[in-house]
Amino acid sequence: MGFFKKYSKKEDGVIRYYDLKSGPTRFWAVLILIACIVLAVIALYPVFWLVCSSLKSLTEFVSTTQVLPKEPDWAGWIKTWNDFGFTRYYVNSGIAVAGGVVCAVFFNGLLAYVLAILKPRGHKIVFALVMWCLLIPPTTSFVALFVNIKNIGLTKSFIPLWLSMGANAYWVVLFKNFFEGLPKDFIDAARLDGC
Repeated sequence: MGFFKKYSKKEDGVIRYYDLKSGPTRFWAVLILIACIVLAVIALYPVFWLVCSSLKSLTEFVSTTQVLPKEPDWAGWIKTWNDFGFTRYYVNSGIAVAGGVVCAVFFNGLLAYVLAILKPRGHKIVFALVMWCLLIPPTTSFVALFVNIKNIGLTKSFIPLWLSMGANAYWVVLFKNFFEGLPKDFIDAARLDGC
């Protein structure tokens, strides 16, 4: 039980420390651990092989089956990075993600707050429309969405990506459930403090 000694304080989960005093339980725990390690090695080996192969020259890659390169060639990585302009791709992805997150939190959060806390007249109809949007597959609106984006003149901009993240019915439902889970005392305390 030397390996499992670090779990001596663990009192929850599928297998607790006092369960490991049983021989069959300890056997199965070790067997599961070995199986997980083997599966992790199997899953990570292709990535390891890919990285090692990318560091070989073309002649070495074609002529040998050895996994590790004889002389790692980092110049190929640098050349590929520069030739394909990966820096620009990463910058574009960062801009798209940052704007999408801001729009998603802002717009979906605002609508969900109104539906969960403020509850104006007609909020049930709006929520029913949001739930109805969950039934429509996104692929059905691609063409119409692209035509509208083109007509507005936003085809060479990140704004359509940001706005599509800011109009997500699933996230509205998640935000709404979160706001409904907040205790009313928090909101009353915030109002008393001048919020």
